Amino acid sequence: MMARPRMQFEDVPQERRDAVFRALLGYCERDTLAMVMLVEAWRGNSIKS
Repeated sequence: MMARPRMQFEDVPQERRDAVFRALLGYCERDTLAMVMLVEAWRGNSIKS
């Protein structure tokens, strides 16, 4: 993904920056949850939704 370099080096409207930030934050949240679920599974535990 090229979001960070674009936000850093290109003239991007604030509205677009905010949208990309929210999308990346959501991605990070899901990625972190997936990592936690993997570790819990390896330990023999599980996260119950």
